[in-house]
Amino acid sequence: MQDLLLFSRQREGRPEIIDVYRLASESLDMARQLLPAQIEIDSPLLMPLEAEAQALCAYLDSNHFSEALINLIVNARDAMPDGGRLAVTVARRAIAARDLAREPARVFYKEPPQGDYAMVAVRDTGIGMDDQTAQRLFEPFFTTKAVGQGTGLGLAMVYGFVMESGGFITVDSAPGKGTTVALFFPIASETAASGNPSGGYVAPAPLSLPPDAVALVVEDESQLRGILTEQLSEMGFASVRQAGDGAEALSIAEELGKPLTLVVSDFSLPKMDGGRLIAELAERGLCERFLLISGLFKQDALPALPPSARVERLGKPFSSKELGDAARRLLLT
Repeated sequence: MQDLLLFSRQREGRPEIIDVYRLASESLDMARQLLPAQIEIDSPLLMPLEAEAQALCAYLDSNHFSEALINLIVNARDAMPDGGRLAVTVARRAIAARDLAREPARVFYKEPPQGDYAMVAVRDTGIGMDDQTAQRLFEPFFTTKAVGQGTGLGLAMVYGFVMESGGFITVDSAPGKGTTVALFFPIASETAASGNPSGGYVAPAPLSLPPDAVALVVEDESQLRGILTEQLSEMGFASVRQAGDGAEALSIAEELGKPLTLVVSDFSLPKMDGGRLIAELAERGLCERFLLISGLFKQDALPALPPSARVERLGKPFSSKELGDAARRLLLT
């Protein structure tokens, strides 16, 4: 549960200016004991630590950084059951819009700000993954491991940490070709050093809502449902109802006696998918504002909706800020 709360925002970090080279080296040393003999570590592992004149510093929580890097190394290990090669690289990267347009890897950030970044990449020669799997890699509870061997929370935790630190992630993989996951963190500025970081959790800003505003969260994963409910409550909703499937959500909306202010729903639901649920609620006049969350929007077609209905899509995974921004856009239209 603690890992999930970090993905959401609740495990408060203590960011400080850290030397990314040094901490990555220390984290790799800790991770070595988790690697079997048949996995070789490429050398040099990191860019030379002697390059102090160009030391990479970022404003990060050191414990969360180490956990994220070790998590990526463990996932790389699990992708090489018969052995292989693993490499950890640290480098300075200047990112411009044209660079992102040419980036072959998937960029897990809507619009990464241009500027200088500290990049920490983990590369393996393992089984790799197809594009569909890569699109869901950081989605909470998604895992390709066998039942009992993974919760699907580790990479969601990594994503939450990187996003709250003001960074972004790229993933480059193909079946049989291995995988490279790169984390990008903004180079620390004087503003961060003076106590005004670019990253770190910021509580969702309150929304302009009527005093009796009611939201409905529809999500079959109970832990994520609870977190979304708490975040919407922090935004100012007088009441936030919960449902674990589409049929239950429809029943709650019908019994409420008044239209819902906002419905936040996963697309993949038991008994009735999110698209059909939204259509039913809109056609019956039970709600007009919908936030649809999903990891695979290309496959999530919506039925025709009444003209008054408004739908915003939010790709998994997402930060608390992205949730608040999407809700605000919906309620202002």
